[in-house]
Amino acid sequence: MQSQSQWQQDTIKTHPWISETIDTDIAEERRTVLGQIKSQYADILKSLPNGDFIAATLVRGVEAIKQDQAAKTAKPKAKKVAKAPPSSMGDSSPPVQTSATRKTAKKQKILERKQISENDLAALFAE
Repeated sequence: MQSQSQWQQDTIKTHPWISETIDTDIAEERRTVLGQIKSQYADILKSLPNGDFIAATLVRGVEAIKQDQAAKTAKPKAKKVAKAPPSSMGDSSPPVQTSATRKTAKKQKILERKQISENDLAALFAE
């Protein structure tokens, strides 16, 4: 008996909507589902000291499943992808690299360094 009384207090603390004093649409809907669960599983729930707590928790579980299903069926709005502005130069391929342009680029990188090693100097003056 004491255990059942403690569970009733815990049920009201955890699921305050179970109390008739709370008068909202959500609470009323939850109490309706609670009544359905309690009538379907009356034999099992009455035999347990925490039967009301279990039933109330099942109500919240059913509610969560319905919300998950609704979220899955709701299609997210497609984001519009912004188009790139038209290029004033038009479409062109990158410049073709030859061995001469690669050598020039390599020499330029060497000159941009703060410290130049002997190998860098050799590469800079090599033909």
